[in-house]
Amino acid sequence: MVHLSYWIEMIMSGVVTGACYAMIGAGLSLIWGTLKMVNLAHGEYYMLGAYFLWMLLTVGNLPLALAVIISIIGVIFFASIIHMAAIRPLLRKPGWNMSPWILTLGIQILLQNLALQIWGELYRNVPYFWSRVFKPLGMFTMSGQRIIILAGTVIVILALMYMIKRTRLGRAIIATSQDGEYAMMMGVNTKRIYFITYVISAALAAVAGILLCPVYSVNPWMGSTVQTKGLVVCILGGLGSIEGAIIAGIFMGIIESAAVSVIGSEWRDAVAYIFLLIVLYIKPTGLFGKKKGV
Repeated sequence: MVHLSYWIEMIMSGVVTGACYAMIGAGLSLIWGTLKMVNLAHGEYYMLGAYFLWMLLTVGNLPLALAVIISIIGVIFFASIIHMAAIRPLLRKPGWNMSPWILTLGIQILLQNLALQIWGELYRNVPYFWSRVFKPLGMFTMSGQRIIILAGTVIVILALMYMIKRTRLGRAIIATSQDGEYAMMMGVNTKRIYFITYVISAALAAVAGILLCPVYSVNPWMGSTVQTKGLVVCILGGLGSIEGAIIAGIFMGIIESAAVSVIGSEWRDAVAYIFLLIVLYIKPTGLFGKKKGV
């Protein structure tokens, strides 16, 4: 008989993984809500955040806190350039329904190959931020790194939700997502909002990459799997719903962890996608789908 501690550990592992899926999905939902586009290069910001941190820690020998801040700023800088140079000129032009797919797919391939040329194909390792292992209540074990992942994700998501729900910027984002033309008539600088939401989304992906890179190896293709899972979470929660993406991300992490524990790691992705298909069959708009809004 499997001990209770095994199941608690399995659920906690799923929650930690799901928390990062939630952060990726929230970023994709934020972009969809405002720009009405799917960013296929979103996973590459996750990859760049991890690579920047690895480089600053191993080559630059910087303190961890400083390396994290610089890594996030570096990703924001890249995202800003990409938005202004490639995405902004196409905004609301004829063919906008399809052009972001082609454009961001090209950006994805470009960033992957740049990473391959700069850092090579070798898998890089980042040391744990906190290597201690804990046994809460003597029931299950949890590494310090996973505690940092969970705590960091919760802080970032709470800050994001506060910004969306309680600040003037958040109200402008909601107005733009509901009706960009009307928001512009009411004095909202929609171009500025598009830029800010794109940058925030990239920063969320960078934070996820920074938190997870000590657990998973850093490589040029690491963003592809996370990108796919982020899209699944975004669809499962309901396109444009940040809250839905967060809850769906946690669900997805727990389901994957349970699948690995019960039927084996080779079924991990299959079970997650089957769950998505079942939910969409029952509720095509996703768990918390909305027609409009963030």
